[in-house]
Amino acid sequence: MLSNLSLSVKFGLIALLGCAVLGIAVGSVSVVQSMNSSERAAESRLAAISSERASALSGYLDTIEADLLTTAHHNDTVEAVEAFSSAWNELSQPETTLQRLYITDNPHPIGEKENLDFARDGSRYSQLHAEYHPWFREFLRARGYYDIFLFDMNGNLVYSVFKELDYATNLMTGEYAQSDLGNAFRGARNAAPDAISFFDFAPYAPSHGAPASFISTPIHNQDGRQVGVLVFQMPIDRLNAVMGNTTGLMQTGDAYAVGTDGMMRTQPRFAEEGAILNQRIAPATSDALSGEANGVVRGLGYLDETQLMAFETVTFEGVSWTIIVSQSLNEAFSAARSLATSIIILAIIVTAAVGAAAMWAARRVARPISEIANATEAISEGALDYKVPHLDARDEVGELAKAVEAFRRSLALRAEVEAEREQEAASRNNRQERIEILINGSPGQCPMPPTNSPQPLRP
Repeated sequence: MLSNLSLSVKFGLIALLGCAVLGIAVGSVSVVQSMNSSERAAESRLAAISSERASALSGYLDTIEADLLTTAHHNDTVEAVEAFSSAWNELSQPETTLQRLYITDNPHPIGEKENLDFARDGSRYSQLHAEYHPWFREFLRARGYYDIFLFDMNGNLVYSVFKELDYATNLMTGEYAQSDLGNAFRGARNAAPDAISFFDFAPYAPSHGAPASFISTPIHNQDGRQVGVLVFQMPIDRLNAVMGNTTGLMQTGDAYAVGTDGMMRTQPRFAEEGAILNQRIAPATSDALSGEANGVVRGLGYLDETQLMAFETVTFEGVSWTIIVSQSLNEAFSAARSLATSIIILAIIVTAAVGAAAMWAARRVARPISEIANATEAISEGALDYKVPHLDARDEVGELAKAVEAFRRSLALRAEVEAEREQEAASRNNRQERIEILINGSPGQCPMPPTNSPQPLRP
């Protein structure tokens, strides 16, 4: 099939094929390299966000710890726990009395019980509550804590801001003694000054089963004697705000904290409300994250979608959370795909342009050869006066043209010699005929034999 094609077409096809192979090779390498580079950039971007979120969360947890210690050292706190403890002992049935005054008979609805300052029952406890409660409540609201608790040394919850079902109970022997609030009290009871006990989120019955986390420290008076325990119930909304910052996350990005059990510790961006302790990451993803302090993996997100995930571990007072920043693969690598598409389009355009130039160049190279071939054919058919083209070329084409010209001249010389020979032969034949005419009288007539009889004389 190729033998039927002209040389210019063959050269053009070879040039075009070479350009196509080169374009595919260069384009493929460029696409692979650009994809790898873009993927590394996406991974680095998520890793940077993960590190930033981890630093922000660590910083906020340190702020909570500083708040706790500052509050524990504050004179109002020391005076309040001592005064509430003394007033507690003055009540005949403190648990029943205080829950009735500040919960059952509290005119404010559930969730707003903290708005009652003074129960007006005439007790010293209520007078102390009216004195100290506004200060603690204002501090709680300003700092975003869920609740603040004061314990005496016997485990009695002598004061809380929010007034839930644990209020005025004993956390050593009472119904909620085995809760993490009880653990927080026991962790700080008889502890060294400024010691911190922290307990991770777990369902907490007095908060109607909602996730609760506690941090505690002992309260010492000016004499150095421990007079009580201060406990903060961790601010879920503030933790969510720290992790929920959407800067750099684009459309599908998310950032959240996960415990060692694989359960959420903060509310993810796209999960239904109440995901803390209820939403679990995929087991395979949890396994991929375990044992590593930080890194980037591909795994199933909490919505069962394959995602690119950057993670970093944050440890606070012995409790570890994994900070995960995730993004769908489609969006994470969209820049890589766009770049690859651009490279492919550019490669096609360049290949087509170079191929067209190569075809033009091939035709430019092949045309003189074709013209010389035509000249050779014409000469071989007898056109010895055919003007051979490209005799002035100084490349191989010129050499070929000169060879054809030499061939033409050789044929012309041979033809000239043959013509001369034919002319000489014709001349000889012509002379011979004239001689014969002179001898015999007419060309081609045989002469008469001689006789001995005398010829008669003409008159």
